[in-house]
Amino acid sequence: MTGTATLTPRQRVLMVVGGNFSSAALGPRYDAVVRAIAADPRAHLQAFQQLYVARPASRLALTDLHLDSFLQMISRQLPQEARAVARQLLGRMASLARAQEQEMAEAADEAASGELGRQQRELVARREVLAQIARAA
Repeated sequence: MTGTATLTPRQRVLMVVGGNFSSAALGPRYDAVVRAIAADPRAHLQAFQQLYVARPASRLALTDLHLDSFLQMISRQLPQEARAVARQLLGRMASLARAQEQEMAEAADEAASGELGRQQRELVARREVLAQIARAA
């Protein structure tokens, strides 16, 4: 993997939301990425917004990526901005949740309903964290 010093804000955001962003998985690279984000949170938030807010985030991004983890990290330094982005994503996730409920009602087989159920559980978990960020004082 590329050294963390040469990563762009976009690449760091992708690392955080990708799902394996932990010190156990990344070792010293984890701390280096956290420090780089803390050193320039606005650039990283801008990259996040370009990836997931400026254009509608895909269903996969809303359910499977850890968008909430990145906003939680950024909210320490940019609480107002993180709240605003969390609210935007919550609106999109609410629409997706309604669509998922309809799809579950129409699911014809167990495999389809199993995957939809997994996506619903992931979405609920992400929405809970985003709601906490959106409500933070």
